[in-house]
Amino acid sequence: MKKITALFGCVFLLISSVGLLSSCGSDDDDDTASGVDSRFVGTWVRDESVSGVVEQVYTLVLNSNGSASYSWYRNSKTVGNSGHDSKGTWRYDEATNRIITDCTTSATGSTVILDVVNVTSTILVVKQEGSSKSKTYTRK
Repeated sequence: MKKITALFGCVFLLISSVGLLSSCGSDDDDDTASGVDSRFVGTWVRDESVSGVVEQVYTLVLNSNGSASYSWYRNSKTVGNSGHDSKGTWRYDEATNRIITDCTTSATGSTVILDVVNVTSTILVVKQEGSSKSKTYTRK
């Protein structure tokens, strides 16, 4: 009888240990901030360069932890070179179908708020808040 009781005790401890260890794993949701939609996470690039005339590229980075950056640069022999880089946070508002950031378009520019027209695994089509023209970004 003592052997059976000891055996059941050992089995109980073994099962409890396995259950305890499996419950201590990290959750995938810990790396995703509230309001972040994984369809948009990544680096998105819009290239409006004209060969031999101007190199103009826009980059939008949306991270799973809710951080974001928006940058652009223009290299032109006739107009000169310029650019901008802004860092901040982002979230997706499902009710309005918008990506809302606190990044800016320039040093004194507006906040980057994008109405989502379409999104796939490789393409993000958006309209900047207040604009009627859509812009297409590709996933880098």
